[in-house]
Amino acid sequence: MNHSQTRALADETQALVEVQDKRLPLPEATMFIVASSGALWALLYGAFNALIG
Repeated sequence: MNHSQTRALADETQALVEVQDKRLPLPEATMFIVASSGALWALLYGAFNALIG
């Protein structure tokens, strides 16, 4: 019984480690947000310029 509990705990720990690996660290997340907002502004400016200019 104790072996199965230890194995379950080890599997749960490994699952938590794998979940943490999928998240972006803060500098990469910040760069992604800045790049996305820059791309959005460029698209909006292009669309606005196409309609008006």
